[in-house]
Amino acid sequence: MRTRTITSGVWACRVGLALSLSIVCSTVGPARADTSSPSVFAVVPFGAPSQLLPLVDSGARVRHLSSDWALLEIRADATDRLPTGAAVVAPARPDFLYAWAALPADLGDGARVLWTWRHYGLVGLPLELAWRLPRTRPTHYSAPLGDYAREALADPWRFPAPAAAPAQIDVARRVKAEFDMGRWLATVDALADNDGLRSRFAFRVRDVVVYDGSPPPDAAADVAADWLTRELRSYGYDVGHDTFLHTRFATLNDRFADFNMRNVVADKPGVGAAAHRTLLLTAHYDSIASRTDGWDDGWRDMPAPGANDNAGGVATVLEAARMFASMDFEFTVRFVLFSGEELGLFGSRHFARAAREGGEDIVGVINMDMIGHDADGVFDLHVVANHQSEWLLREAEATVRQFDTSLTLFPKIDPDIVFSDHAPFWGQGYSALVFSEEDALDTPEFSPVYHMSEDTPDSINIAYASETASVIAAVAAAVARPVTGAPPGAAPVEEQVRVMGASAFPNPFVAGLGAPVRVQYQLNRPADVRVDVYAVDGSAVFSSGRDAPAASGQIGLNPPVLWDGRDRNGSKIAPGLYIVHIVATDESGDVSKRALRVFAAADESALEGFGDPLTPGP
Repeated sequence: MRTRTITSGVWACRVGLALSLSIVCSTVGPARADTSSPSVFAVVPFGAPSQLLPLVDSGARVRHLSSDWALLEIRADATDRLPTGAAVVAPARPDFLYAWAALPADLGDGARVLWTWRHYGLVGLPLELAWRLPRTRPTHYSAPLGDYAREALADPWRFPAPAAAPAQIDVARRVKAEFDMGRWLATVDALADNDGLRSRFAFRVRDVVVYDGSPPPDAAADVAADWLTRELRSYGYDVGHDTFLHTRFATLNDRFADFNMRNVVADKPGVGAAAHRTLLLTAHYDSIASRTDGWDDGWRDMPAPGANDNAGGVATVLEAARMFASMDFEFTVRFVLFSGEELGLFGSRHFARAAREGGEDIVGVINMDMIGHDADGVFDLHVVANHQSEWLLREAEATVRQFDTSLTLFPKIDPDIVFSDHAPFWGQGYSALVFSEEDALDTPEFSPVYHMSEDTPDSINIAYASETASVIAAVAAAVARPVTGAPPGAAPVEEQVRVMGASAFPNPFVAGLGAPVRVQYQLNRPADVRVDVYAVDGSAVFSSGRDAPAASGQIGLNPPVLWDGRDRNGSKIAPGLYIVHIVATDESGDVSKRALRVFAAADESALEGFGDPLTPGP
């Protein structure tokens, strides 16, 4: 097994680069866990997220949820409850902030990388160093660990997969065509200038108590929130403010200041039986220039215009709100502009947690963060989901295919990308997407002025931004289900069955390692479904209903068909390429087929060359 080693303090962990997350972890000393710490972090593999519920019910906290493993915080004296294959990786100290970060990370003294997996790491920082988190890397990839609700541990196939009707897609096309780029640019200019303050840094609020005798900041962030409130009210909305307290420490035991920040919220009420369900369209309005020299001491006065990060996202939300004001939708559409994102997603964490505690029925979240920079003239837009949000990702993908656009959409399922305001909603069990100009951790196309005072409106590629902004607004319109004359909720049933949103995960995989391939798909109408696997020479390897339970044929997202990588005789298959056929036959005899490629590796060492799952086809 190929391994990497990371050592910090008394902890040394060797992490196998395998989809089964084979982990060898030991202490440099006599004890398995640091009993001086009341809690420890443990990595726990799972076949389905719901398998973690007994641990949660016994007091463990899920701090990060990946595709087939979770990072749990559990009492040191309760590690005997961990399942086979789990490993303790680090102590969990109450005086530390813990974050999930892309590596390598520029942490400085006092901060430690405690455990690594692929190109990510568990990072620990003393509370008084929490201000370093937004600058741990020159790209947009660090966030405090989450705290996942029970609802986030529902198995993915329980989520519905609605599809917009053709007439609703026509409305979305009109939204794209009529998107007012002039207004969008004016909003970006206004936010970047912010009444001459040229910053929207979240510390700069009116309601603040400073404990170290330093002068209080001005109200730049609140000036921006006030302007956004006026704009939304001018479109006819009632606007509310979701306030939250954020505390920062000067030393381990001494507070620096208490900041009262606010999210800006407006609702477009839905029409009909589905009006109690809410679609969120979100972006963060705060800015930061932590990569500019002198920021640590000069943040009270230094420019942080944040044109691309994230005035462009905010402008898209505002223009969608203006256009949607004269339209009707089946779902309620809620426009939410967050503060505190650049400090560690604090506004969205507060909002998502309150939504779950209040029993809000959020059908989905469409978040955008940095959508205006293009380096090479090839217009592409990245959209990321977790497994529970795959239905929303596939709907966005299908919707964009019906637009006339120069954009290429790159959809991706990656629950480890938790670095923007979509992630707290994943943590509360809600479906959410994030749209961004990039999702790669090491791309040379990343904006060179990210988190700098030079992130001004002239750094935005207007032609590119006009496509990204209009496409995202149009996708939101389709997902919200515009009312087109038919009774709300009565979308017509298509005449012929269609297999949609098909996927196979993990891919590539190693047969016999205990992580079966999960073949999932959606249907637009009920049908009899068969899933068959063939070798490249055409020989049959596996069939649902014969070698496994029959496949489900319900409308929407269906439970997965599981294949353990064995043939009809129960023998482990040979390494190589295999073709998965999904065949759906409806009651009238109409047939729809979808094919996927799945690669079986000889062992986990052969997986190293695959950074992402293989693309569907042919």
